[in-house]
Amino acid sequence: MGTTKHDDSTLAGRLKHAMALAGLTQEPLALRAGISQTTVTDIARGRNATSKKLPLIAKALGVRLDWLTTGQPPMRLDATSTGGVPLDEEDRAAMLDLAERVVILRDKLGFSVAQLCRGTTLTPAEIEAVEDGRLWLGPAKLDALATKLGTSADWLVRGLAFDSYEMRDGDHHLIRTIHDVAKGPLRREV
Repeated sequence: MGTTKHDDSTLAGRLKHAMALAGLTQEPLALRAGISQTTVTDIARGRNATSKKLPLIAKALGVRLDWLTTGQPPMRLDATSTGGVPLDEEDRAAMLDLAERVVILRDKLGFSVAQLCRGTTLTPAEIEAVEDGRLWLGPAKLDALATKLGTSADWLVRGLAFDSYEMRDGDHHLIRTIHDVAKGPLRREV
């Protein structure tokens, strides 16, 4: 299954493209933008190309109003942003680390993008955007991705996993395993 192509030559197509990248359907977008779902539906169907609500929609999707209305690149507010909020170097590095971990685990498990999406609410466009370091998932989708990859959201985000308990003298002791993406467990702390 390939990536869905969107017709970015129309407002309706650009809206659908941005919604797919954001992982939003019409109702959640309407809620996020503070507008009616009918307005979003009308624009998505090409019936309301001059809505005064377009600035709210662009902001909710984290895209430039100019791109949404005319198709004039770039799409995003700036090259290092997510949801319209500029990222500092530390956040950008964390996003790229997440991307690297997802790619490594998906390859290790032999999953295609479509297989990784199956059984989750994730879209192929979202997986590709995460793997390119362009999208930071919300907590629910991050948890779903981690579960599908057989790890924790903590490991995907930080490279850390608290993954086992040992029984000693009748008591449970947490064993922390600090993971490195390429090397696996680095050290165990009791």
